[in-house]
Amino acid sequence: GLEKRPKLRFPGFDEPWEDTLFSDLYEAANEKNDGSFGVESIISVANMYFKEDARITDEGYLKTYNIFKVGDIAFEGNKSNDFSHGRFVENTIGDGIVSHVFVVFKPLHDTHNLRYWKYAINNESVMGRILARCTKKTTMMTNLVTKDFLNQSIPCPSAQEQDKIASLLDTISKRIELQKLYVESLKKYKRGVVRSLLSPEDCKLKNAQWSRDTIGNLGSFIKGAPLSKADISKTGTPFILYGELYTTYHEVITSVVRKTESEVDSVYRSIVGDVLIPTSGETPEEISTASCVMLPGVILAGD
Repeated sequence: GLEKRPKLRFPGFDEPWEDTLFSDLYEAANEKNDGSFGVESIISVANMYFKEDARITDEGYLKTYNIFKVGDIAFEGNKSNDFSHGRFVENTIGDGIVSHVFVVFKPLHDTHNLRYWKYAINNESVMGRILARCTKKTTMMTNLVTKDFLNQSIPCPSAQEQDKIASLLDTISKRIELQKLYVESLKKYKRGVVRSLLSPEDCKLKNAQWSRDTIGNLGSFIKGAPLSKADISKTGTPFILYGELYTTYHEVITSVVRKTESEVDSVYRSIVGDVLIPTSGETPEEISTASCVMLPGVILAGD
């Protein structure tokens, strides 16, 4: 076969990666829960955590669950944009159990690098092609054919190179986690600042003078232009759809993603400082999702 050498490598590694059969790496686990694992041990494969809110009324039903130990991999058959034939996920959190719909495999060798294979087994650019050959499509899911999977092979680096790759990817993952926590704490801080500065009851500013006014005195209300998704085009005037106030835009709009060729009266074009409020939503919170447009001449759609 062709020699497989990645383009990007750590210094000191240049030997080709060996094609290795999955049957030399994993075996089907098929170990049922004998009653030693309770409800608190049910694992969510999709997000890799213990389901604290799992409700099981029949204890006997737990015996249909498969045992899923650290380092085992489970096949999750949901198709998505990121995983066109489902995906494998490695157990990184502790021994537990998963629903019998998941096929579980366990590593064959003690020397198996769990940190490396966590990433390799979940890497769509390699696994997508492999899973295309050993899964069957049903309406919403794909089902794995165990025998076909174990007959597939995957390019495999040396133990030392696996270690290097895993360390780098772990470091990046850790940084992403820390960044998420940082963003969360900033959002929390911002909510506190908004509450402290923008409401008279909580305002902490000394000598702040608040007066009361009706909203009607602050501006006039109009309904947006009678346009919809059908009016989107590649070129034309910047255009905001009401649904995008939930998905695309936040409190302040400084750039607009869509355009439209439709012509509308000037009343439907924004003036800097216009506030957009959706008039329909599932909850009061959704209707209070306001955005301020800091751009002139943007066409504002209906609703």
